[in-house]
Amino acid sequence: MAAEKERLVLLNRANHAPRLRDDVTGATTNGYVLKWDSTNQAWYPAADGGAAETLEDDLTEQVNSERTVFTTEENFVGSSLVVYFNGARQRTGTGKEVTVLGPNSFSTQFGEAAPTGSILVATYQAAT
Repeated sequence: MAAEKERLVLLNRANHAPRLRDDVTGATTNGYVLKWDSTNQAWYPAADGGAAETLEDDLTEQVNSERTVFTTEENFVGSSLVVYFNGARQRTGTGKEVTVLGPNSFSTQFGEAAPTGSILVATYQAAT
């Protein structure tokens, strides 16, 4: 027995399928998304949109038993920063374990500096 094909049905609030603009050109490539144009009430292919990629920086080499300020490779959206200390997720915010200091830096408050050999990993959305 053949597997049944899945299909996606896009309906608007009136239960009608909205228009899909015929803008697919040679410039449309893998990774394009459908973007809604509320002015023309139509979908069209676009290079932007979708969720930003989550980056991961292994900052273990920056840990030296004295350092409490760390720097990521890219600037990040402040609210997207998640820091893992020896595999445990740390809380971010004033008075918590991690405080964002700048566009690509943060400080840690573990009671003392992280000992050499500790694993420190940061994940974040790159700022545009």
